[in-house]
Amino acid sequence: MKTYVWEFVSEITTNWHNGGGLLIITDGDPQTKWNEYRQEQIDDEEYNADSLRTDLPEPSLVYACDFDNEFVMIFPDAGCC
Repeated sequence: MKTYVWEFVSEITTNWHNGGGLLIITDGDPQTKWNEYRQEQIDDEEYNADSLRTDLPEPSLVYACDFDNEFVMIFPDAGCC
């Protein structure tokens, strides 16, 4: 498994503060996991999904990790307050 970290998420979600981040843990393609997450978890009206980018930029950091579950987590308030 690998952990992919994006430090700034202003183009990924409209629900963010400066310093928010995106974390994807997967043994596959992070873009595929992001697409699945968008389809299953993002409310188009709440997030104004049409204005969000569908292709992820290069991650800020990538780490190998020992973890059993794949998941996607948006941290809209990371680094805030």
